[in-house]
Amino acid sequence: MKKTLLLGLLGALALNAAAAPTVKIRLPERFRLLTGQRFDLRVEGTTLASTASSIQIVINGSDITAFLPAPEITTDNDSNTADPDVAWTYRSYSFPNPGVYTVVARVTDANGVSSTTNRIGVQSFNQSGLAKKNYILYIGDAMGTAYRDSGRIVSKSVNNAFREGFYDDVQEMDKMPYTGMVMTYASDNIVPDSANTATAWATGNKTINGTLNVFTDNTDTKAAGATSGSGNKIYALDNPRVETLWEYLKRTQGYKAGIVTTADVCDATPAGEGGHTLFRSLLRDIAKQYVDGIPGFTSGPEFDVIMGGGMENFTQRTVANSGDTRNLANDLVGLGFTYVTTRTDLNALPAGASAPSKLLGLFRTSNMNVAYDKLRYTRPTDEPAADFGGFNDQPFLEEMTAKAVATLSKGGAPFILMVEGASIDKQSHPNHAAGVIWDVIEFDKAIGVGRAWSVNNPSSKNANTLILVSADHDQSMSIVGLTDVSVPNAVVNTRSQSVYPRTIALFDPFIGNTNAANNAGNNVGEVTGFPNYGPGLNGYPANTNRYQIAVGFRTGNHTGSSVPITAEGPGASLFVGYFDQTDIFFKAAKVLSSSTSSIDEFQKAAGKLGIVSQNY
Repeated sequence: MKKTLLLGLLGALALNAAAAPTVKIRLPERFRLLTGQRFDLRVEGTTLASTASSIQIVINGSDITAFLPAPEITTDNDSNTADPDVAWTYRSYSFPNPGVYTVVARVTDANGVSSTTNRIGVQSFNQSGLAKKNYILYIGDAMGTAYRDSGRIVSKSVNNAFREGFYDDVQEMDKMPYTGMVMTYASDNIVPDSANTATAWATGNKTINGTLNVFTDNTDTKAAGATSGSGNKIYALDNPRVETLWEYLKRTQGYKAGIVTTADVCDATPAGEGGHTLFRSLLRDIAKQYVDGIPGFTSGPEFDVIMGGGMENFTQRTVANSGDTRNLANDLVGLGFTYVTTRTDLNALPAGASAPSKLLGLFRTSNMNVAYDKLRYTRPTDEPAADFGGFNDQPFLEEMTAKAVATLSKGGAPFILMVEGASIDKQSHPNHAAGVIWDVIEFDKAIGVGRAWSVNNPSSKNANTLILVSADHDQSMSIVGLTDVSVPNAVVNTRSQSVYPRTIALFDPFIGNTNAANNAGNNVGEVTGFPNYGPGLNGYPANTNRYQIAVGFRTGNHTGSSVPITAEGPGASLFVGYFDQTDIFFKAAKVLSSSTSSIDEFQKAAGKLGIVSQNY
């Protein structure tokens, strides 16, 4: 009896015993940085006795709490109102030296002491004594291997230039000497989106899908449903941030920075270079960040060149949709930007010493029209007719790229530029093959602009400009053959909801073929051989030939497949093999902060081995 009472008393005491605090550092498990790259160190204490709690930060065994800037301290952060909680956010912290740092956060309250530990890897970045290199990153949104191949098959089969399985010429991206494969997984998903993937190459770190250059925290439940004009958007904009390479180089090394896209300029891929938000959908807040900068990271405009769509995020702002009534385009003009809204005005801008010093080009609301439409081609019957929304004079991506490079290279300052072919992805979602393929071709033409400038620029000679071409993620398009479109009801684009033809005939040895209607294994019109597209407008192929490429889509969404990367310029041989998307950031940073002459000489020697070209 006494034993039973004693056990019951001990159990009651255990149930009533106050638990020590729960502590969390809001950084990824494999957090990596460059020396001097800024980030927000956020520590959260929950299940506290009260908000009267204290914090201690220990790095590599040394208590540095007294040397840190005063943190932002917030309470009642999470969705549990019953338990007190406190968060301490140390904004814009950085490590001056390379190495591996062990960070311990220790929280003390009336119930006791608890701690947690993160390890942070820091890579050296030092351009002292080096000639500064430029960096152009080309992103074909969703441009996996099938997408690259489709652009080549169509654009390089003009005038019978694709025969017997060989091409007379290949795409600009195909001519780049080094190729690797990039794994694109999100921190929370095997199939990524464009926001997480942009964060990966821009900061060197993964985050969750839909999120730009910030990490989750315990106010995220309060951010649910946030829109640009809503009060709870503050919880989507308060997350711990990490500085992008565009911000870092502009702040620390005097680089010019630019983004060029055929999407809304505040869409996920371009926003990956300068937006910081839990929700990529906060487009008008991202536009404001472009103009005002990120406190502690950048002061004033984030970029020297901004070109694409999304005009409304800058010029159609109201208290309801934005929380302000500013005209951000006018604000940028007041800060020295040249502002253009049409192809005609863009192409009229001078180059060379007379080029604009800063350039804003907004060519329509939302996303720009695809190349197929800008060429005024007639869409296939299973794709929508062009809708320009009154914006009938839009430039091609190669024209925007040329003006961006002219502006950024003016005066000889080093620059960093991201160029996106956006509608490879946006046309792939609804399975519009013509919209997809001609945007791959447009994207490749833009790559040609950067490659030609790098080779022909007197101060470059391909020695100080690193050019990379990759994708943020893949989609599901496959190349399934060739179609004779003169056959009635010929199938060129097999959509994901379509019934695919049988590929194996059902045969019974006693009664013969059991499914004569469906056993051919081909779509209607499917033939063998090679296409031969006719020349069209502005160097683009027409789509009027009899034999056209046939493609099939498995889904209307992204896939988790690895994507190719091709590289040219100093240090290009670093980008071979399989590697994670975050490694693009660190490999590029190593090229920009190192002498690559030894591996560049190896690259030159490898090109002199005397292999017979197919075009002998």
